Order: sequence, then C-alpha cells, then structure tokens
Amino acid sequence: MIANKGFSNDTNQAYSENTNESSTFPKWGVRLSFFEEFIRESGGRTALQNMTTNDVCENIVKPITKSTQSSYCELLMASNNTSVGIATIFISHAWKFLFVDVWDALMYHFRDNKNPIIWFDLFSNNQHKAVELDFNWWCNTFKSAIEKFGHTVMILAPWNNPIPLTRGWCLFEIYCTIETGSKFEIALSHANQLQFFEDMSSGGQDAIGKMLATIDAEKSECFKSEDRDRIFDVVRRTVGFPQINSMIFDKLREWVISATKQAVEMESDESKKLGLHFTLGTLYAGQGKYHEADPLLQTCQQKWKESLGENDPIYLNCLHSLANLYRNESKYDAAEALFLECIAGVEAMFGRQSPEYLHLLNDLALLYGNKGEYAKAEPLYKQCLEGEIEVLGQEHSITLRTMNDLGKLYTFAGKYDEAEVLFKKCLDTRREVLGPRHPDTLISLSCYAWLFEKKDRLDLAEPLHKQCLDLRKEVLGDKHPDYLRSLNVLGELYVKQGNYDLAQVLFQECLETRTKVLGAHHATTLIALNNLAILHCRVHRYGIAEAMMVECLEARKKTIGEKHPDYLKTLHNLAVLYLDIDEIDSAYSKCEQCLALRKEVLGHTHADCVMTVELFQRIASRKNII
Repeated sequence: MIANKGFSNDTNQAYSENTNESSTFPKWGVRLSFFEEFIRESGGRTALQNMTTNDVCENIVKPITKSTQSSYCELLMASNNTSVGIATIFISHAWKFLFVDVWDALMYHFRDNKNPIIWFDLFSNNQHKAVELDFNWWCNTFKSAIEKFGHTVMILAPWNNPIPLTRGWCLFEIYCTIETGSKFEIALSHANQLQFFEDMSSGGQDAIGKMLATIDAEKSECFKSEDRDRIFDVVRRTVGFPQINSMIFDKLREWVISATKQAVEMESDESKKLGLHFTLGTLYAGQGKYHEADPLLQTCQQKWKESLGENDPIYLNCLHSLANLYRNESKYDAAEALFLECIAGVEAMFGRQSPEYLHLLNDLALLYGNKGEYAKAEPLYKQCLEGEIEVLGQEHSITLRTMNDLGKLYTFAGKYDEAEVLFKKCLDTRREVLGPRHPDTLISLSCYAWLFEKKDRLDLAEPLHKQCLDLRKEVLGDKHPDYLRSLNVLGELYVKQGNYDLAQVLFQECLETRTKVLGAHHATTLIALNNLAILHCRVHRYGIAEAMMVECLEARKKTIGEKHPDYLKTLHNLAVLYLDIDEIDSAYSKCEQCLALRKEVLGHTHADCVMTVELFQRIASRKNII
C-alpha cells in the first residue's frame, strides 16, 4: 500500500501556489498511468471488478487517507509520488459506474495521448471534508477551474443509456464546460465504442432519440440533496434550465455526428462502412442538414442497388429515406418517383398489410399533402390508418403518426370535430407511451394547439404553443427544424392576436436561423420570409414587405414552380399588397395570374381559390372606378 511519508518542501510550495491560485478548489490530478498502480495496490482488477467508484471511495480511499484527513493526491505528494501534478483535463463521470469500467473508458480514450494528468474527483478532492460552499464558490470558483483546465472528458456507459445525463453534477459540469468555451469530449470503453459503431451501422436514430429525450436538468439527481439544491440554484440564477438543456443537447448531437464520422474512418469492412454512411446521412437529415445528407444517401442508394438489388430490404429502406429527403427539399417529382418505386418493391416483398408498406403509404400521402393534392392524400391516409390499427395496434408509433397526419388533413378541410378526436387521442397516447418530452409527443401537442387556433380559440392555443416551443428548445435545440416550426406558428398566432412586436421577434429569429442552417431558398426559409413580409404589410411597412414578397416569389418560382400552392400564396399576398398601396394595375395582373393557376391546380371550390376570386372582384371594382 502507498504510505504517507510527510510533505517535502518542494511539494508544500507547489501545493501552496495551487491553493492560492483558486481559493479552495484543488487542481491536483494524477497521471493516467497511476490508475494501473492504484488497481494493483488495491488487490488487482478482480478485487475491484464489482465495485462502483463510490465503493472504492468508501472502502479504499477514505480508509487510506483517514489518518491524514487529506485527499488522495495530497497523500501521494507526501510520498513524493511523481504521478501527481497540476491537472490539464477534467473528468466527468457518475459515481455509480463500476470503477474498472471508468478505467477502461479512460485508457481507451487516451490511448494515443502521452499519459495526461487528469482531475478525477475520487483522488483530487478531500473525501473527508464535506465543506459548506456558498453560491459564489459553485458559480465562479468551480467554473473558473474547469475553464483553466480547458478540457472536459465525460465518460458514458452505456452510450445509449448513459447515467451521467441524469446526474445533476455531470450536467452542471457540461454546462460549465460549454459556458467557458472549453473542449468537450466523450469517452467510451473499447467494448462500448464497438457497440456504438455496430448500432450506428445498422441505424441508430431511435436509440439516439431516446437518449436525448431522457435529458432534463431539472429532474437530475445528486448523491447529496444539498449538492442538487446548490447546482439548481446556480442554474436558476444564471441561464435557467431550458437553456442548459439546449446547450447539452447541441453538444451531444455534435458528439454523435463526430463519433459516427470517426466510425466511418475506422471501419475497414465496406458493407459496414456503407451502413455508417447511411446512418450519418439520416442523422444529417434529422437535423435539417439536407445538403450534407443528400450525397451520402445517394451514394448508399446507388451502391446498394448494385450490390444488393432493387428488392433487398436494406436498399428499399435507403430508397425510403432518400424519398423523404427529397420531399423535405421540395423536390416533389423526384420524391414521388422514389416513393412509388419503393412501394412497389415493398408490396412485392412484404405484402399490403405489412408495417413497411403501410408506413410508405403514409409518407406518400404526406407528399401529396405537401404538393397540395389533398384528394389523393385522404384515401391513402384512411387506408393506412385502418391497416395499421389492425396490424400494429393503436399504440404503435407508426399508427399514431398516421392518426396525427389524418387529423391535420381534416383540419385543412375544416372538419374540426373529426380532427379533435384524432389529435387528442394521439396526444394522450404518446404522452403515456413515449413521455411528455418525446419529439413525437411534441408534434401532437403542436397540432392540438393549431386546431384550437383554427377554431378561433386563441386563448387555448397560445399556452399550448408556448409549451411546445419551450420543450422543443430543451429537447431539440434552437436550430432544429421542429423548434423553428414552433417559432413560426407561435408568431402566426401573435399576428392573429395583434401582437405584432412579439410576432416580428419570432419570425426574424426563424428566418435568420433557417437561412443560416438551410439556405436562403429552402422551402421552410421561404415560409419564414413570406410570414415576415405579411407582418410588415400589416404594420404598413410596404416597401420592406414588397421587397420580401418579390424575393420569395422569385425563389419559389425557381424551386417549386408556379403551380405549387406556396408559390400561389405569395402571388396572392403580393396582389393584396399592391391593392393596399393603390397600385391597382399591378394588383390586377398578379391576382388574375393567381386565380387562373388556383382554378387549374386546386379547383373552383377550394377555399384558397374562393379567396382569390373575392380579391379579384375587389380589385376589378377598384380598377373600374379608377
């Protein structure tokens, strides 16, 4: 066992300098190689095999340091052990982890590093002194220490259900790391990393979604309740829980992308590497990074078509993902062709009652809805929902998605009672099965709020929209398409309420973020641009509004064509603007063009067409008077 031989003068001087440098926070750490020495001195790996870090603290570290009432690092310094030094890397972990698992993760993570000195609380902190530390220490001293290290490594085990993400201390350590601009890394053991690679090569989106959905800083736990209270006090007085959750989600999603890229580089098996490319593509698509996703998924489609054939399930799954990507990119014709090809292949392979076939029917119906071809969408949704209830049951995620989508279609058609039944049933079921924070649950919450908005019950819609916006920011981050969609819909509600200043703030944030993340001509970016232009019209800033509408109209003409419902909406809005500013000839020209196209595309009885007819009559009346 390592003995205490008293402090030497050099060690005392160094320790004094360290203490003065940061109040009471100890910056001493141990070299990574010391873990091996500690394990050997503690009876070997077998003796520690089933001991958590907390067990090691209570049964080994505290008894050894009892007589000196010191930290383990201080004990080592007293023995002139050269494994001690000023740490440069902060290690974040859960004390419920098995100690040997922590060791394995650190050894593998730092396998190419030359024996770094790490700050590991088991050794660096004095485990005998439960000092009462005030808010200033927690908020400033601890954060400044992490900033000085400049490098935090969090140990996750297992990767898809990591304990640290439910622990207050660990979440606070990530917060301090992000706030101070320090480097952040995640360490997995070799076995755990191999499992991560395996999961990613076979599609890991579901596991990633569940991992992120469990994070809630305000529900995190601490070994000591007083620690939890102090950490919560820091968060409440500074950034608040929604912001800390958002920061952590962003960092973890960055890690998942980075780790998957690393897996691609390390994988030598071409088949598994292609699977990793597919996962990476779907991860990008899920984050709205369509330009990054497109070439990856196209490559997978081409290579799997050559190697596996057109009737292979892996190829068809890729085709399905690529079709959805094209739909999100507003490449509707290309998407429809892929959906129809995929449906034919899945029907031949699995039959019309298979979950795979029904899932594709839903997505094809969604595509027709995006194109404004509602008559094609409704029978597909009904067929799909009936089949899914029979085959999968009413609580299955795919069934619930179709139920929600059919509710949206009923809402568009003004069948509010039918829509409310479906929306409420879907929301209640998702809350029970998936939890209130799951992204699918939040989709249902948003739709339920939207229904009340369509029914002119803005008093009921507003709190639901706000709740959805806050939860999406926490769970998905402030750059995710669903969060930006919530910004947009809440802004639209504020417009209806006449709260134009609040609406403008939300529309502007939505437009700026979508432009930065997705590009100026992306379909959803143009929705934000169109809404902001309408808002400027309402407050009589017509010059700004006209410039935005013309920009939006030209971009939509290039990307989705003159017959798309979204293009026609902008054309109609531009006619309204010209009428408002008494440019009657321009208003007449735009409205005449819009009416002809809406009659062709939507039919004479469609609500949008009727609205344009009314506008045309008003303009024609003004034109005749003038």
